[in-house]
Order: sequence, then C-alpha cells, then structure tokens
Amino acid sequence: MQYTGRIVASSLVFIINSIYIAYYFLQDGSIRLIELIGFPIMVSLAWFFGKQYDKAKWYLVKLKESNADLNSLYNNSASFLWSSDINKQKNTVSKGMEQLYGYTAEEFEEKYDLWITTVHEDDREKVNHYYQELLSGKSARCEWRLIHKNGEERWLAALGNPLFNHEGQLVKLNGVARDITYRKQMEEKLHTMAFYDHLTGLPNRNLLHEQITQSLSQSKQTQRKIAIMLLDLDRFKIINDTLGHTFGDLLLKEVSNRMSRFITDHSIVSRYGGDEFIIFQENASYYEASSLAEDIIREFSDPIFVNGKPFFISTSIGISLYPLNGDSSDILIKNADAAMYAAKENGGNGYQFYNSTLDEKNKKIMRIESGLREALENREFTLVYQPQVHLDSGHIVGAEALLRWESPEYGFISPADFIPVAEKTGLIVQIGEWVLETACKQNKKWQQEGFPPIPIAVNVSGYQLQQSHFLSLVKRLLEDLDLDPAYLEIEITESVVQNKEQAIQQLHELKALGVKISVDDFGTGYSSLSYLQHLPIDKLKIDKSFVDDITQNSSGRAIVQTIINMGNNLSFNVTAEGIENEQQVAFLKENHCYFGQGYYFHRPLSVEEMTRMMGKGVSSVLVEV
Repeated sequence: MQYTGRIVASSLVFIINSIYIAYYFLQDGSIRLIELIGFPIMVSLAWFFGKQYDKAKWYLVKLKESNADLNSLYNNSASFLWSSDINKQKNTVSKGMEQLYGYTAEEFEEKYDLWITTVHEDDREKVNHYYQELLSGKSARCEWRLIHKNGEERWLAALGNPLFNHEGQLVKLNGVARDITYRKQMEEKLHTMAFYDHLTGLPNRNLLHEQITQSLSQSKQTQRKIAIMLLDLDRFKIINDTLGHTFGDLLLKEVSNRMSRFITDHSIVSRYGGDEFIIFQENASYYEASSLAEDIIREFSDPIFVNGKPFFISTSIGISLYPLNGDSSDILIKNADAAMYAAKENGGNGYQFYNSTLDEKNKKIMRIESGLREALENREFTLVYQPQVHLDSGHIVGAEALLRWESPEYGFISPADFIPVAEKTGLIVQIGEWVLETACKQNKKWQQEGFPPIPIAVNVSGYQLQQSHFLSLVKRLLEDLDLDPAYLEIEITESVVQNKEQAIQQLHELKALGVKISVDDFGTGYSSLSYLQHLPIDKLKIDKSFVDDITQNSSGRAIVQTIINMGNNLSFNVTAEGIENEQQVAFLKENHCYFGQGYYFHRPLSVEEMTRMMGKGVSSVLVEV
C-alpha cells in the first residue's frame, strides 16, 4: 500500500501519546496544556516521517523494476549490449551474444580478442576500420559477417560509442548489436532473383547490362577493347515444340553448364532470354573473339546428354566490338544480335562479326515489318498468276497464284524479302488467309464467266499449317464460294512438314476434302523416300535450280531424271519450274515429264492478262493423277 508508513507511524504515536495523557490524567486528575498541544504535533511529525518512508519504498520498487527491465534487455536473444574496458582488456556482453556467436558470455569475457577472431576474413578490413574509429573517439556503425562456433556464417549489425573519464581519457567502448542474418538472407535472395536466371543460375540481362555499363565506363579511360558475343541455339524451337518445354529446360541447363566453361576473370556468360546467351569479354581483340567463337562451336560439336540420351545442337554467334561497333550496352547487344541473324542465314553453326551492311539490312527488315502491318489494310497486295502448261500441247492446265507487294513509299518489294519477315512476325497468317481467299474468289469468278475450270495453286507456309483453324478456314471458304475442292491446290515446301505432326495431319484432312497437295521446290529439302510415301502428295514440282542445270552439266540432268522417275513411280504428277528454253522442254518430254511453267511459256500475269490468256489456250480437261 502507498500509505503504509504514514498510517503505521502516526498510529503508533497516537497510541503512545494517548496512553501517556491518560496516565497523567489518572495521577493528577487533569491534563496539562502542553500535552494537549504536543499531541497533534507529534502525530503530524509521525505522519511526515511515515510519508518519507513510503516514498523511499516506492523508489526502491521502481528501481528493482528498472533493473529487471534492463536485465531483460541486456539478455535479449535478438540483440545484445556489449562493453569493452580498454585498460583492463576485458569484455562484458549480454546473453544475446551466445545465440549469435555460439560462445558463452564467460568465454567472451575470458578471451578479449574473441570477437575479432570470429570475423569473416573478407570483412576484417572494414571491421578493423570500425574499431579504429571507436578508438579515435568517434561513434561508429558497421555490419559484418561472423563465423558461428559451429562453422555457420552469420551477420551482425553493431553500433559503438566511446566513453571518457573526467580527464577526457578513453576508458571504455560501449554499444549495442543485433543479429541481421535473416535480413541479409532475404536481401541475397532478392538480389539473386533480380540479377540471376532462375533456370540456369547464370547472370541475367539486368546484371549483364550493369556489368557492361561499368566496364565501358572504365574502358573509356583505359582504351580497353570489349567483345559482346550473342549466341542462339540452332533449331532449338523445333526441339522444344517436339519434345516439350520440360525437356527444353533440361537442355538449356546442360547448355549453360557448357557455356560456364568459358567464364574467366575477364568474361561473363549470361542467359539473355529463351535460348539466347551472351558472353561479355573484356580486353578482347578481333582475333581473341574469333578464337573464342571457334572454341565454342567446337565445344558444341560433341553431343549433349539429357536423361542419358545424346542430342546434337549447334549455335550461331554474332559478335560486336567496342569501340568499333558501339559505345553502349544496348547498341553493342543490338549489333551482336544483327550479326547472329546473319550467321543463321549463312546456315548456322558459325559466327559473324557485325558490319554496317548488316545495320542497313536490319533497317530494311524493320521498314518491311512496319509496312506489312498496313499493307493489308491499305490493299497494297496483289496476286499475279503464272500459267502451268501441258508440254506437248502448250495448253494451260493450271496456274500458280503469286503474291506481289508494291509499297507507296518503297516501291516493289520482293517476296524473298517480305515473306520471311511475315513468317517471323506471325503476319503470314493474315496475309496467307487473304491470298487463299482472293485466289479462290478469282477462280470462282473465272468459272462463272464461262472459262473452263483449272486448279489454282496457293503457296502455304508451315506457320499457317500449324494453325489449328486452317482446315476450318479452307472448308468455310470452299463452301461459301461453292468451289469444287479439286480446283484448289495447296502448295508447300519440303521443310514445312518435316518433324511437324500437326502439319502432316492437316494435309491428310485437306486431301480428304478433295484439295490437291503439291510439293514446291522439290529436291532442295533433302527429303527421303520414306517421307514422301507417308504424305498425301498429288504433285512434285522440280526446283528451278535443277531445271537450269539440264543444259549445263550431266550431273544436273541425272538429278532431274531421278526426280522424274521417282515421281512417276510413286504416281505423282511431276511439274518442272523455271523452264526458259526449248532444250529444257525437249529433255523433260523425253524423260516423261509433261507439265511445266516458266518464262518460256508465260511470265506471271495480272488478272486481266490471265483472263485474256485463258480465252486463248485453256484445256477443258482437268488433269487427274
């Protein structure tokens, strides 16, 4: 109770004085005035001294509570207090240090330098600087790694303050410290997520750009050369689509393991995205970059084993050099990317250095890509038709629809330039649908105008055939136009259907509709007889390059003879492309190839020209195979 001292003291004085007054009253029969006056004074004094007792007792309780709070803080496991007596060479630490370090407080007190010997070797320099700051009389902060007694690595954040005596001499260092291991682990995890690829563990593009920028800043002072090498795996998409993304990821891990072999003190290997990797190499000349590229290509000549099975995969490498090809990471990587695509166009499995002509080529591709997006809407595309004739009679028995693009800004653009760009961007789907619809509508119109019906061949890319809606598109178009499927010919290249089961299935379903299937540029795609036997083919078209060789050399004639014989034996209609002279016609007829197209007969014709031509020489009989 807060009034215990006052109540007890005043009560005792009251009782004693009451007994004293009663005693003298019984003796004398009266009470003296001084006794009456002294009675309340004595009680009041007792109350006053009791109050002082109560105050002292209250302060004592509070002091005990403060000591308990201080002791609780001092022995907290998450943080701890420490004190170092400079003169006595003695440490005093709280119990919290035991959990962080694994050593007892007594061990720290016995071994003055224990906290120094446990510092991680990589942090000793900054800890020594921290300690010297304290000894110089300044407050200081520091974070460092320490080695726990069990060998684990922990993190500590410490704040220290110097303590001086009345003469101004440093006598103690006091401070507080805290275990920040969890925070540092989270920081490291976030750093890894931000700067390293989660699949391969290699640096990602963020860290790569940071390192390149830093190195460029230094190189501008030292005139060091830098090489950026961008690598793209050849045919990786085919592997990924055929065997699945899980397998693709396993393959990328194995590739990254091989790439890691080329990491040195002056280079970084980074996964830039997808199947693209970048090697950033400092102090690299043209010849050193060439040598490294050749080493990488040789490295990938050996099979890569995934799940115990060997796989062969090659890489195309583009190289840009600082300062020759750019002075920023973005420009150097962009130029290396342009060189890499040039290496791919040369057949892959090789390397290419960047040069200004590649830049012009890329600008052209960008112009084409930008123009393609507007060409359909602005009706810049047209179709021309090249007649296919019977070599004996010269009658037109069919025609191939050929796409043409004339840009208002850049003029005529070759299909060889814009078709690959359309396929790469996916715009080939829209363009291909327009070609198919336009050709079918024109064919139906010719029939309605009374011309004998002929099949019109439409080139279809592999990208289109892989679209799930392609078959339904053809069905809808034929039904809407009421066009007999026999007068539509889908023309593909050999590479379209190799290792693409979906494309092959689409061809079989098109064949079931009654649509004709022809293989264009035959002989350039390295097809096998087994491949041909399992496709629903109606026609083989001999590539122009082989037809040209008929009058040039005996090997060219032998190849054409072989293709004709093979096609006839498999009951295919064989058509020769690019016929330009009578000698070629004679050779083809002599070897039982009776159909062809080329400038010898007709160049590609506009709709109006084709209409006039059909009125002169169309065969009224559809050639069946």
